[in-house]
Amino acid sequence: MIKFVKFFLSWLLTYAVNIWLTYFLANYLLFSKNLSYFISIIVITLLNFIISVLFTFKTKFYYIVLVKYIMVLLFFSFLNYILVILVKKYLNADFYLIIFVITTLIFFFKFIAYDKFVFKKDYYKSNILN
Repeated sequence: MIKFVKFFLSWLLTYAVNIWLTYFLANYLLFSKNLSYFISIIVITLLNFIISVLFTFKTKFYYIVLVKYIMVLLFFSFLNYILVILVKKYLNADFYLIIFVITTLIFFFKFIAYDKFVFKKDYYKSNILN
């Protein structure tokens, strides 16, 4: 449960960084909004990974962990995107409500994938270090 709370807190922090950095780049450095958001996504992805390694899951850094992290992140981002489109098309519900519900569900599944697949400590100790 503590890991999940840490995961949620790191999400809040990186969400705030995402909003702030996008705004700063677009309004003060005069980058396009799309470029600003893209740069922000890259920054928060790296920041989230570092927070996950050092704070949330407390594992050592291995390149394979970074690769798995990015793969899981891309998978769930794509799944989130597709589900929002499909649910909007077939249920015709409020777009922002759909985003909220699906993103919340994806959040829980992403935590499970990170905890059981990406940042699983025992696997790296037994398979990489020996």
